[in-house]
Amino acid sequence: MAKEQTVVMDVTNVTTLTGKEMEEVNEAFEGYQDALIKDIDALATSLGVSRECAQDVTYLRTRHRHTEALEEELIALHRVGIRPCMSEFGCSTESGKALLEEALKHMN
Repeated sequence: MAKEQTVVMDVTNVTTLTGKEMEEVNEAFEGYQDALIKDIDALATSLGVSRECAQDVTYLRTRHRHTEALEEELIALHRVGIRPCMSEFGCSTESGKALLEEALKHMN
């Protein structure tokens, strides 16, 4: 398991970071990315879905529009081969309706 570290930086002084400080920031980001990938892979396994679907579910769970029903709809869309635009998914009744109609075509 990777050693946890916290990097605090004042974003107004990013240009003043030394090589060593930049290295620490990069290491922190790499650690975050590695942990995120592990979490996404674990979620994919637990939901029985692809990594791409788990990525979208992870994103959706960070949005205020997240509901269990919307998450189930997202998984159902992925299962029939439709990967919706996540910046719009769940925001518009019209776009949701169009996605649902497309998914139904694949199911029938």
